[in-house]
Amino acid sequence: MKQKLIFVLMGVMLLVILAGCSTKTEENKAAAPIPSKEAPQEFTDVPNAGDDWESLKIQVVEISSKKITDYTVKINGDYVNIAKTNLKIKIEQFIPDFYMSGQKRIGSKSKELNNPAALIVVAEEGKVEPFRGWIFSKYPDIHKGPSDKYSFRLVDLNKKKN
Repeated sequence: MKQKLIFVLMGVMLLVILAGCSTKTEENKAAAPIPSKEAPQEFTDVPNAGDDWESLKIQVVEISSKKITDYTVKINGDYVNIAKTNLKIKIEQFIPDFYMSGQKRIGSKSKELNNPAALIVVAEEGKVEPFRGWIFSKYPDIHKGPSDKYSFRLVDLNKKKN
């Protein structure tokens, strides 16, 4: 008889505890914001923000010798051969005020040069897939490039002539 009473009391306590938890959970759910499938955009993308720029000055750094060579590369132009290497580089896209949203959407917050970035493509002779990556003028060492021999830096910009 004692065992039945203990068992019943434990069951009632368990029900009270669970009821209290579910009430708190329901209150917490009501207070919490409802998550959206689409996160709100923090910035309004400025279309064609990089259109005022014609070419970029890219530094190619030979890592072992620290030798730096400058190349002027046209935005959306042809590949430029990197001297004494089997590499060539082109600029696929330029963004003057780079941002990336939580959904990996890339855009420009403005036409101002607040966070200039270039999407470079580095092709290496004998390799099928070229390297594609972003380089940033303010953060030159974030993405160095496809090999441990060379790094690429965005150092200057040339505006289009009107």
